[in-house]
Order: sequence, then structure tokens, then C-alpha cells
Amino acid sequence: MRKLFTLLAKKEEETIVFQEEDEITFKDIILPDVVEEHTKYMQLGSNYASTICVFDYPKRVFGNWLSNLRRFQGNVTISIHLEKSPSDKMIKHLKRAIPELESREATKDEYKRRAAEKERMSNERLLDKLVESDCDIMFKVHMYIHLQAQNLKELERLEGRITNLLQRVHLKGTHVHYRAKDAFHSVLPLRDNAVPEVTNRNIDVEALSSFIPFDDSEIFHQSQYSVIKGINETTGSIVLVDHYALMNHSEFICGTSGSAKTTMMISDVLRHWPLGVKTYVIDPEGEFRKIVRALGGTLVILSNSSRTVINPMEILNNEITDTEELEEDGELQASLLSQKVQRLKILFRSMKKDLTQVEEALLEKVLFNTYKRKLEIKDETELDFSSLSSKDFPIFSDVLYEIEKLPDEEYQELRHFRMIFETYVTGSNSNMFNGHTNVDLSNDFICFDLKKLEDGSDLKKTAMYNVITFLWDEITRDKSVMKRLYIDEAHVLADPDHPLLMKFVSHIYKRIRKYKGGATVATQQIEDYLSASDGKRNYGAAIIENSYTKLILGLEEKGLQDLIEKSGIQLSEKEIKIIKRKVKAKGIYCMGTKRVQIEIVQTPEEMRLFDAARYEEKFMKDANKVPHYDISVIKRGVS
Repeated sequence: MRKLFTLLAKKEEETIVFQEEDEITFKDIILPDVVEEHTKYMQLGSNYASTICVFDYPKRVFGNWLSNLRRFQGNVTISIHLEKSPSDKMIKHLKRAIPELESREATKDEYKRRAAEKERMSNERLLDKLVESDCDIMFKVHMYIHLQAQNLKELERLEGRITNLLQRVHLKGTHVHYRAKDAFHSVLPLRDNAVPEVTNRNIDVEALSSFIPFDDSEIFHQSQYSVIKGINETTGSIVLVDHYALMNHSEFICGTSGSAKTTMMISDVLRHWPLGVKTYVIDPEGEFRKIVRALGGTLVILSNSSRTVINPMEILNNEITDTEELEEDGELQASLLSQKVQRLKILFRSMKKDLTQVEEALLEKVLFNTYKRKLEIKDETELDFSSLSSKDFPIFSDVLYEIEKLPDEEYQELRHFRMIFETYVTGSNSNMFNGHTNVDLSNDFICFDLKKLEDGSDLKKTAMYNVITFLWDEITRDKSVMKRLYIDEAHVLADPDHPLLMKFVSHIYKRIRKYKGGATVATQQIEDYLSASDGKRNYGAAIIENSYTKLILGLEEKGLQDLIEKSGIQLSEKEIKIIKRKVKAKGIYCMGTKRVQIEIVQTPEEMRLFDAARYEEKFMKDANKVPHYDISVIKRGVS
């Protein structure tokens, strides 16, 4: 603006010729057709403006005391002029004022006595600061509040609202009659304080610091893979985040049922996927089905009656991911097989929670024997897993066969496990686990739907873990493709008696960044989610710790308390109140040390794909009809 007015001054005598007979100055181009001064207001073209001069402030101020005024919803501008003032004049004034106030305290009027005492103490504190300070710490402050409206009636309403607000924050303001133009000049970016005698007020530097708006936090992280997370409720601006440019790429979401947790996840998927981010979703509640089908993704429905199989025995990756890579190829291949065996033992523990150490040792022997027989392994160092197809790997039937071959004493140790395991080989669970993998991973949007599995069952937990380990091998195969893993209802994996499932997910959160990936977990049951602990580490809390971004929506008292006490998240009193209100789609969003009060919003198209009923109610359109989007408008917007 300052440059603009400098330009205006330079262009004062220059002209722009539109026609031979018409010559106008550059100022005329931008000048309103009417500029007229009235008693209390200015008319600027079709707009009306007035300026309130602030002449008195509250006796005591504190940090952020002006926040309500700065966040006022309306066409309001606050201008503050600061001028350094020598301290010696104020010291002389205070030396005269303090004895006078002491004499006023002798009055019998209790109200006047207390008022004089308060003012004297305030002056004494200020005098101490001035005397002890080595530099001038006084400033002359001039504050102006400028209002604009499209008509006089609207301007009067705006003045009434702002006057009520000024009273609440203990500010006193006035109009300067017949000097509206001077007051207007004082709010322009010209450094022209035209009515200083009305607004002059001496303030020390400590009180002045409370004018500075340090409380407004913004999260606006614009780069290649930035997506909109919602609206900053404090400032009205968008919350924009690029996970892939942050310290780590992962996110944690929590909120009670109905708080818009899944809405947030679905919108996040729909905003990352068009950017070329390969997307994997684990959906225990079947809430992504319509989205996946509408976008041509691959929907993998897992159930006892389906023929979709993910073979837990298959080794997809040719690179170790649980430990640091070893230099020797032979050690690397041996580690891959050992790594797979360790994961299978965790899977078996989800089938039988009270698996003993003896059973684990015997199962490890069985698994190694199964791989060696099926893959004809003589020298592990010569085996290249990446050259094998899905049908080359053993299946659960092969494991059962090896169990049957054990000596009688060892077989007896595994008899209880064998009874459970048989349901995964020939029984009701065999369709999902016993066979060669037949899932096509070539699509860039893949969703694993576990809705048909019984809630709270060990089968759902086992299936979910099997999918996660399968996807982790797929994610780590290619470091060149941007990818994102979403795990909804993550508390399904949490088990205080078997924390290794959550430990594996926390391991993913630590490592996925190295494979150009990010992860998002969501939960509505904080108590269950934070129950997976081995006595040394809480793995649910570890996932939160390794999430650079966090969204906390409405929570019950118990869940909120658990989140604060067990995860280490620090929340202010105000943030706790916001979360306790449990207002749908509203909460706190954190990115590192930055925090904002956020509202989750969907675009019309996201709503049409996800919630057809709400879309039809809000926009009065048929959700089955794909809207026509004007490509020319989109192109203009992009350019």
C-alpha cells in the first residue's frame, strides 16, 4: 500500500489518454466517484466508513486481552500508531501523582479510598520499572477502529455491535466530530496520525506487549503434496498440510462415534489420491465401499464366505524391514526368512492368546521345515524371494502337514494349538487364510473391507494383522512411489494380553517415511487403543508420539483423561473444553508445536460420494447424477 501511494504521488501530473478528447490522471482511475465528509462518517463511493478513536484503556491488561476485538466478525480494521516516549517525563509525573493519591486514601468513602489505593499501587509499580530500567520503556499509543458498510443503516448496526464489545474489554472510544477525514487518514497505511491529541496514551513496554497478537496460530503448509484438512475456526483460513515435507509423514486421529472421524479420513483419501499418492485402506466397518467403487478402486472384501485369500506364508519383499539392512547378501536372505517366521508367530498368538514358549519354539521349527521343504531350500543364501510367484510359497495346509509329522511328544505339546489352527486350514476360516494370495495390488487405490467379520472377535484381529503385514511388504517393495496407509478403528488391534500386534503398527510408523510413505490411524475407543503395553512401552502411545500431525475430535471424559495421561499430549484448559463439548466435525488439530481449532468440512463432491442423503438435503440435487464441472473454470483457477 505504501508503494501504491508513492506511485500516486509520482503520477500526480502524468496522464493516461483513452481518447483524444478525454484525459484523466492515474489517481482518477482508482478514486471512488464520491468522497464526501460528514459529521461522523465518510462516504467513499457506494460505501460508508466511520472511525472510532480509542482514548482510554483498562487499568490492567493481560496477554491476548484484545483477541475478541481482533476476531470480531465484520468489516473492521484496527490501526495502532506507536511513538517512543522519554521516561523522564513520566517519572516526574508519577512523583507528583503518588503523594496526591495517598492523600485521597484518607477519605471516608470506601469506594473512592480503594480506587485511589489501587491507582497508587499501580503507579508505584510503574515508577519502580522506570527507575530500574536502563532504557526508555514508555510509548505513546494511538488506537483507531475503522468500520465500513454498504449503507448507513448497516454502518449504525456495526457501530452498535463494536461499541458493546469495547465496553466488554474496557476500552473507551469516541468519534471526532467534523474531523472524519482526519480520522480516516489515520487508519490508512501512510503513517499519518492525524488526530493524536484525541488518542494519546502513555503505556509501558510490558503493557504494550499485550497488544501484539501472538495467540493466532495458523497451519498453512503449501507445497507439492499439500491437502486441506479443514477450516481454522479462529481465523477463518484453511488448514493446509503437506505430510511428505514434515519430519515424519504420519497422522493420528481420535474422536467418539459420530464426531466425523471417518469423514475426515475419507476426505483425506480423496485429497491425497488425485495427487498421485497410492492409497491403501484397512476398513473394519465397510465405510469406504461407495468411495472405492465410485473411483474405480479395488475393493477386497474379507469374510468366511469369500474366496479372497491373503497367504500369510508369502514373502513379498526382498528387503529386510524389521532391522537395519545387512551388508552380506547371504545374511540378508536368512534374515528375511527369520523375519517372516517372527511375524507368523505373532499371527499365531492372535489365534491362541495363551501360546506358551514351548509352543512358540515348536512352531518356529515347524515353519522353517515348511519353507525348506516347499521351496526346496538347501542353501538359504542362494534363494531370491523376489523371483518367486505367489503359487511357489507354502500355505497353511503345508504347516499343518509339518505339525502332523512331529514326534509324538512334540505333537502333544501342540495339540491345543492344532485344534484352533485347523479352523484356519479346513474349517470356517480357511477361505481367508489357506491358499495362495489372489489379491491384485496393481490398482492405485485398494481397500480391505472387514465389515463382515464379527466385531470384537479374534478372527477380525487376526485378519487385520494379516492384511497389515501383507501391505507392509508391498509398501516397502518400491521406494519411488508416494503412498499412504489408512487404518480405521485401530483399537481392534490393541490387546493388553497380546501387545505385539500394536507393536508392529508402531514399527510401521517409525519406518514408513523411508519408503516414501505415510500412515494414518484412527480410533474412537481411546481406552482400548492405549491398552497394548508390555510393561515397558505403550505401543498405542508410541504411535501417537510418532505422528507429527494429530486430530483430536470430541471425546468422553474418560477417553480424554486417558489420552492426556497415557499418551503425553498436553492440552490447555480451552482445548479441553472444546474437546469435551463433542461438537461434530470440530476439534483441535496439531502439527508439531502448532495447534489450531479446526472444523472438518467436505466439498460437495466428497459429500455426494460419501453421504448421498446429506448431499441431497443440503444441495437439493440428485446424488446419483454426476455434476457437470466446467473445465474452463477449473483451468482458469489453476492458472
